[in-house]
Amino acid sequence: MRFLFGLLLGLAGLGGLLGYQYQQHRDDPCLARCGLGTSCEDGLCEVEPARKKKGKKRRKRGRRHRRHASAGGKASTPDGPTAKQPTAADLASISRGPRLGGTDRVQFGEEDGTTELSTDEVGQRFRRLDDKILGCIDRARGDYEVTSGKVAIGFRVERSGQVKKVRITAPALMQRAGLSACVSSLVRGLRFRRSSRALVMTYPYALR
Repeated sequence: MRFLFGLLLGLAGLGGLLGYQYQQHRDDPCLARCGLGTSCEDGLCEVEPARKKKGKKRRKRGRRHRRHASAGGKASTPDGPTAKQPTAADLASISRGPRLGGTDRVQFGEEDGTTELSTDEVGQRFRRLDDKILGCIDRARGDYEVTSGKVAIGFRVERSGQVKKVRITAPALMQRAGLSACVSSLVRGLRFRRSSRALVMTYPYALR
């Protein structure tokens, strides 16, 4: 008897649940039919548009190669820095040192048997300094791209054979770097034989 009563009570409860679900289905025909990512519209399950994930855009960082158009700055390339670009003022020729003219004092009736010093004699001895002079020029040029112009080295050989006057003409940027002092000290060290008169010589070096 108790078993029958319990069975009837259970059937009654089941009937009530089924009736409730039927009523819900009438009110919402999409109940339990549309899954994730869908929405119910007029009894039909429609796919919702995909939502774009919000995120920060990553900037592509590339190497920036800056090129200095202003004179005197180093131009950078992917392969590394190149030579500095000189300005017009840097390349302007400037002379430093005393003027090479002068007056020889000769005693009247002086006969010492000396002869005039030849340019070949001077040139042979001067050319022994070439490597050292080129070193002075390269150091004075530094990082600048100087591919034109020249360096002129003038000096005066006195009758005694000594070099007392040296005059250097070169681009301003090289003069600022101490070119005159470097070259003058070398040329003043030259010694020649005594001669019958003073001799002025000039030797140019082309910049390339």
